[in-house]
Amino acid sequence: REALAAVRHLLPKGVPIVAVSKGIELGSRRLMCDLIPQALERAACDNPVVVVSGPSFAKELMNRRPTSVVAASADLDAAERIQRLLTSSYLRVSMTDDVIGVEVAGALKN
Repeated sequence: REALAAVRHLLPKGVPIVAVSKGIELGSRRLMCDLIPQALERAACDNPVVVVSGPSFAKELMNRRPTSVVAASADLDAAERIQRLLTSSYLRVSMTDDVIGVEVAGALKN
């Protein structure tokens, strides 16, 4: 929360926020898709949150091994922007609007 609050003045409205952090905030039990707009003190539509998660490992990406992730957002246009940005010959990015499902699965996976 403090890190997001510290940079909120640097984030122009309309820029999607990509969340790659997995987990549920202790105490509040909030998911990142809820915590981020609250910490930025903005409506979710001001900076749509796109959660990126999946059965991938950083080592696979570093070694350019084929892997995949999911970009999940209530704003499918924002998810598509992130999909286009991240997709490569070795990384497949699927899209969904099931943000809660992707976040909970990512938290439980780890």
